[in-house]
Amino acid sequence: MTESLRVNKEAISRLWALNSKPERGRSSYWQYYLRGFSFDNAGFGGLRGIGGNQKRKIVFLLLHYLLQSVYHRGRDGRLKELCKTGREIARKQGRCFDLDQLRQACTLSFLAENGANVAGTEDYIVIIGDGFANLTNLFLSSARGIKIIIINLTPNLMVDIDYIL
Repeated sequence: MTESLRVNKEAISRLWALNSKPERGRSSYWQYYLRGFSFDNAGFGGLRGIGGNQKRKIVFLLLHYLLQSVYHRGRDGRLKELCKTGREIARKQGRCFDLDQLRQACTLSFLAENGANVAGTEDYIVIIGDGFANLTNLFLSSARGIKIIIINLTPNLMVDIDYIL
């Protein structure tokens, strides 16, 4: 087990201990979707409302590829590279490269096109409500050595931490 994974698992266990405390900022949306959330040695249960988490099946892979083909053939080299990176991240996580991940690739491409230089920045990047760490993983894969702060509700943050590669 790598050091970062050990730290991540410890962080998840500590967050689980805090999960029983009420979060005053939790909206009715999150109260509804997180009511069946659970965590044990087998992993997470009741993951709803956080974002796409479609398991890799050939029919879903083909469907996503066909519907997203405009992005695979596009002229924007940065977006194509980010989509390629996103597909690799999804493969490692056992998930499909879905619309949530495509949206995050478009976001990072947009930032790069408009002069945001995150590679090598000494500032922190703050990501609020990432959902399966999609944007976090793209940032980490695209720019080494950056510092990221993730802000989320406790159960969602546990999932984010677990999905960071």
